[in-house]
Amino acid sequence: MFSDFDEIESILKGEIDKIGEQLAAGMCEDYVHYKHLTGMIEGLTRSIHVLKDYSSKVLEEMDNDNNTEH
Repeated sequence: MFSDFDEIESILKGEIDKIGEQLAAGMCEDYVHYKHLTGMIEGLTRSIHVLKDYSSKVLEEMDNDNNTEH
């Protein structure tokens, strides 16, 4: 289950890197395009944080379930 999370995180980070490369190469046509790309990076970064928070919550719930069973 958590290997899927790791794979998704890796894919999201790859997309962030691609967009970062576009920014570094100066591929923005104008400020609006720049804002769009930086917004995409922000959204992907937030997605990673949501994914990590969710996986932490699941692990915590699993740990709590294991502790209540004993």
